[in-house]
Amino acid sequence: MSWCTAGEVVELISVSRLRHDVAEVERKAADLRLIELYASAVNIGDVLTEVVVASNAASWNLRLAAALTLESFVSERTWCEGVSFSDKERVLNEILAYLRNAPFAASAAEEQLHGLLCSCLGRIAGLEYPAARWDEFMDECVSAIVSRDAARQQTGRVLVQQTIILRLAEVCDANAKLWGRVASVVVRRLLEWATGPAGGRESRALCLRVALCLLRRRPRSSETTEAERPTCSFIFSDEFRCVVGRSLEEGLASFEAGGSHTILLKDCGLLLNVAYHLLSDEAFAHLVFRCSIRLLSTCEAAYLSDLEENSSVDLCVDSALECLVGVLQMYPEASLLCDSEKFLLTLFSYMTRAVELEYGDETALLDALQEDCFVPLGCAGGDTAANAGAVLELLMEANPHLLGIAVGSLCVTVTELQQGPSSAHWRAWTTALRCFCRVCDEKEVSLTDSLPDAAGRLLSPLASLLRQAVDPWAAAELIELLSLCVARAEQESVCRAFLSILEAVFDGAGENFTWEQSLLLAVTVYAVHRLFSTCVTSLVSGILCDTSAWLQRALVVLSRGGPLAVYCCTHAVQTLVRASPTCQLPSASLVLAAVDSACCHCNVPNASSLLAGFVWSLFLHAPGQCNVAVEVIQHLLSYCLQNGLRRAELRHSLTDFLLRLLKSSMEQAACLQCLEPLLNNAFLSCCSLLRRMRHMTMRRHVFCQVVWQQRHRVGTRESYVRTSALCFLRFFALPCRNATAPQRSQRLLQQ
Repeated sequence: MSWCTAGEVVELISVSRLRHDVAEVERKAADLRLIELYASAVNIGDVLTEVVVASNAASWNLRLAAALTLESFVSERTWCEGVSFSDKERVLNEILAYLRNAPFAASAAEEQLHGLLCSCLGRIAGLEYPAARWDEFMDECVSAIVSRDAARQQTGRVLVQQTIILRLAEVCDANAKLWGRVASVVVRRLLEWATGPAGGRESRALCLRVALCLLRRRPRSSETTEAERPTCSFIFSDEFRCVVGRSLEEGLASFEAGGSHTILLKDCGLLLNVAYHLLSDEAFAHLVFRCSIRLLSTCEAAYLSDLEENSSVDLCVDSALECLVGVLQMYPEASLLCDSEKFLLTLFSYMTRAVELEYGDETALLDALQEDCFVPLGCAGGDTAANAGAVLELLMEANPHLLGIAVGSLCVTVTELQQGPSSAHWRAWTTALRCFCRVCDEKEVSLTDSLPDAAGRLLSPLASLLRQAVDPWAAAELIELLSLCVARAEQESVCRAFLSILEAVFDGAGENFTWEQSLLLAVTVYAVHRLFSTCVTSLVSGILCDTSAWLQRALVVLSRGGPLAVYCCTHAVQTLVRASPTCQLPSASLVLAAVDSACCHCNVPNASSLLAGFVWSLFLHAPGQCNVAVEVIQHLLSYCLQNGLRRAELRHSLTDFLLRLLKSSMEQAACLQCLEPLLNNAFLSCCSLLRRMRHMTMRRHVFCQVVWQQRHRVGTRESYVRTSALCFLRFFALPCRNATAPQRSQRLLQQ
């Protein structure tokens, strides 16, 4: 342990953080010395406090740097256990004396310094409460805030006492007793002051900001008793809800009457943020729902006409949309409180600023293909368009009968998509359609089945746009949207129309397609996979299209593509083989070229199982095609034996493949004629690899050799195949632990 002085700390902070005329070596030495003092000096907290509150010669930057460090030092270990603070009473008295006598902040640096000291004070209160002095201190702060003298002295800058209460509300969630005191006593007094004769807009805003901090950060239920539960506090009472609801209605009425635009929007936004956390009461939730819809309707024109970002409008709109999401999640029947058709148009307006997809490489397309799989329905967040989409999804989920009407209204404006993917209408239209498709996917129905004459009203206009599309990225987005609409379709006419659109895309690209066209074709192949994997079984038995032709197209795109082609085409190959098991594989050279490309570009999500399924689909061959099947596995094995970047994924895929192989051989469903030479070559290659790799343990080498030497002890070829596959699988998947190689081999042979 060591001792430090204020002069030493001031000099070190100056050299380390502030001065520009020092050498790098000197600055580094000062940093190391500061780190040493922070770790070992028993009075570092006292000295930092002394520097912060010293208003004589210390510069604002120096005091700010010391205050930032001091705030991070106040913790249970340093304060309660006496580490880094030698005289806690003196430190606390210095902070309190400084804040009680602090003048109005004349600069941003001074205001920031006050805020940091208030945070320190709030942390200390959270660590010491329920000490009686903190009740007295909070009463003192609240009394100073609500007094008439304070109201007369306030000139637009936040008083220090207000900052103390706000920071205390932000950090008190770790102490349930302190949180309950602020939520019940402090907020009640502030509310009485705000709603009384001396109150006003500023006083109500302060009360709501304190309540919002408390609502956002509550004590954990496991750390509270029944009486300390947050829901037992004043801010969750009917009285507080009534004040919030009444204030929200009054502020909205003033805004609709043409009151001060920015101020009222800020007030309504703050009220909505508070109301979002109080939706457990059904009547209050319905009131918030109605007010949010009125606010969105009122702000719609301003949102659409404002070309530049208006923060007050955007923040208020986002708050209203989040409240709608919260209400619809808890009370779906609240959707009956609005004119649904009119509200759909309002939501459509708020989707016009949807973020345009930044297509610059195939990774963006790959992310777009997976995005809908991972985002739950009604998941709000992000930009305004995403929040509006979440409301739309929940509205459709609660009212399925509106789905056909909503999609029909979209079809009426489909011709306006000719403005291109950068237009506001395109972004809103595609965002809304994705929302409808996600709702249908959740309900396991097809969007096209909910729309009469879907082929004519939706597929035909989009096909026309697709033919006119010059940008391959826009064309890929259209195809992906079409595939989402047709998923789970039960109408044969719709499926045939969709497949004809996809065939036209391939015909338009020709055989010598470019790299950008290959991305479009990969998405097209993935659309076939999505159709065949979701529509009814009776439609995928080869009556819709030539499965062999699509299988060849998928392998051609895969052999000449990158990661996107690997992801899309390997999915499609598995689906096509599963849908039509009797379809013939194309030429061996094309199949092997596709395997080579898949092994080289397997940096895709879930690569190992995806590649294993792809290889297994190619391995399921007709009698007499053993050579192609064996060559496919040998290609995969050769890549596994290389020291490439994707070696781990490839070996995992080989393990998955061997699991399927073992299961199939035990069920006598695999071709045993090609299994034995395949596994023989696999073992020889693995032994060669082990000899070259010195960091591999010798036990694995011995283990594989023993299995190979003991192959003749097995009675039948089928048993040998099964045992060899199992041992080879264990070689890649499990280390030889707690057993010698011969013992493990004998154990596996016995199994």
